[in-house]
Amino acid sequence: MSSLPLKDVDKLIEMLRKEEAGEGANLTGAVLKGRDLHDVSFSGAKLVDADLSGCKMTGCSLSDANLTGANLKNVVLDGTYSDNVVFKKANLSGVRIKDGSLESADFSNATCIGLELSDTTANGANFKGADLSGAKILDSALSLCDFGKANLSKAKLIGSQLHESKFVGCDLTGADFSKAEVYQADFSKSNVEAASFKKAKYDKKTKWPDNQAADGAVFVKNPDI
Repeated sequence: MSSLPLKDVDKLIEMLRKEEAGEGANLTGAVLKGRDLHDVSFSGAKLVDADLSGCKMTGCSLSDANLTGANLKNVVLDGTYSDNVVFKKANLSGVRIKDGSLESADFSNATCIGLELSDTTANGANFKGADLSGAKILDSALSLCDFGKANLSKAKLIGSQLHESKFVGCDLTGADFSKAEVYQADFSKSNVEAASFKKAKYDKKTKWPDNQAADGAVFVKNPDI
């Protein structure tokens, strides 16, 4: 499906409510601000520069969708299935995602201030250059992710699995990695001394600046990963 009409927003949403109507749709620049879009499937859709701020999108599928430059400020995406979604340069400030799937998602250079992820799987996601200041990433699986040069100041990654993830050149000022698993993670060129790693678990392949493990981190000889 392509080129859905954008003039009549209510009609557009009614169309999207139909089974699979939103899949593969061209919604570039669409203004759907504050609308209830729960359970709508946008799989493979093009939502470049769309305004979805304040929308209720619980249960939505955004898998393989392109939301480059989109505005999703304060959107609720609980229960989303959004593997391979592209959020490049998008605004996800204040977005909440609980019990979601974001495998291999692209958050590069996105604004994610105060983003809340909990009990969510986002293995292989790209967060390079993203602003995650004040984000809460709790009890989630984010292994094999790239956070290169991301701003994680005052972010909380408590209890999350961060196996083999890269945090090279990140701002970790005031970040909290308490009880996180950072096996084989790479913190090269990052200010780990400015973050909390209380009871975080690391192994011999975890890379620390100057080969000095962060204070409070716990060494595990043979982790089960």
